[in-house]
Amino acid sequence: MDKPASRSEYKKYVTSLGNKCAFCADQGDLIIKRYTHWDWVFAAFPYRKYHTMIVPRRHVVNFFDLEESEIFEFRSVLKEAEDIYKKSGLVSKESLFGDQIYYAWRTRVVVEGKECVSHFHLHICPKFESETSIVLTDDAWDIDMDYIKRFI
Repeated sequence: MDKPASRSEYKKYVTSLGNKCAFCADQGDLIIKRYTHWDWVFAAFPYRKYHTMIVPRRHVVNFFDLEESEIFEFRSVLKEAEDIYKKSGLVSKESLFGDQIYYAWRTRVVVEGKECVSHFHLHICPKFESETSIVLTDDAWDIDMDYIKRFI
């Protein structure tokens, strides 16, 4: 994919993949930074503005399938992503997007009859402390993709 798209396009995209893994496919311009074992990418179908994910480059279904070297690097990747969210101002008391960082990881599950991608990944996005859950925003796909990259 070249850029994030509306959540309404998600089902059509997953169907077009057939049995292929969405995260094993080329992430193209969605990649923020590549590491030895991980990719930090923009969410292809974001819930909120500046929704990103940390995805293992090797296909693994859940956290406990990760090798020691992958887990060790994961900590560094997560720390860098958190630092960049803060340094860029995307997460701050003055931010339009949130004053906290929200994290959620996924493994293969069925949610409301929909199966999630069967490849471990960690969602990261700005969130306001006052929000009790992540509120989807219709224009989440409309972002400056180069903005985060300026702080790497």
